[in-house]
Amino acid sequence: MRFILGLLLASLSLSCAAQKLRLLAAEYPPYTSQALPKQGALIEVVKKTLSPHYQLEIVFVPWARALNEMKARRADGIIGVWPNSYVDTGFRASSPIFVSKLGFYVPTAQLVPRLDLNQLQGRIAGGVRNYGYPAALYQTGVRIEVANDDQSNLKKLAAGRISFAILEKAVGEYLLSQPDLVAIAPKVSWQEPAFAEQVLTIAFAPQDKVPLAVFERGLRQLQQSGELKQIAERYHVDLPSRTATLAAP
Repeated sequence: MRFILGLLLASLSLSCAAQKLRLLAAEYPPYTSQALPKQGALIEVVKKTLSPHYQLEIVFVPWARALNEMKARRADGIIGVWPNSYVDTGFRASSPIFVSKLGFYVPTAQLVPRLDLNQLQGRIAGGVRNYGYPAALYQTGVRIEVANDDQSNLKKLAAGRISFAILEKAVGEYLLSQPDLVAIAPKVSWQEPAFAEQVLTIAFAPQDKVPLAVFERGLRQLQQSGELKQIAERYHVDLPSRTATLAAP
């Protein structure tokens, strides 16, 4: 019986090895980025789990194009998406890999142990034009002043022109480590708590169930070995809680 099972697994591996997977990603550092040595935390996970079994083609495209490519069945998956962004598409979600914390950066001099999100009515927070923010942000009562990008808001925050910059924690830490913002990094800080959290997953095309199964098996191995935790620490990103599960259909 074990011999037969071994032959089946070997056959699956050989079949996968001959197959190419075309996976899409947007610029979303530190999770996915062409500027990073290993292209980001999520892509490092994808390569460790899938490259032993598939020929991977990872293509960077804008987010809207990635969705259109998947809908047209011209791609096998999208790396680094929030599950609610494709809930009605039929795509198959992986288990949560990392969790993105969305909240506020504040002037370091005004940092408090824990911000009272019920006391922000009328204060000015910098957002980004055309970004979609969760309802939890609007429930705080802040006035959102939009800019073209997150970098602009961090500069405005350091200059005292806004009270908060609305940002994902990991994205903010990455931006503040870059040469054009490193000088203002001591002036601004992440403020607990986050007002929203979103798990980050891989969206697989619905027509083939095998890549998702292969990825899930590899992800469990990374979790059990502690390697996923090492990747998270290296990129300064957060892991989901043990209760954050997402069952693939």
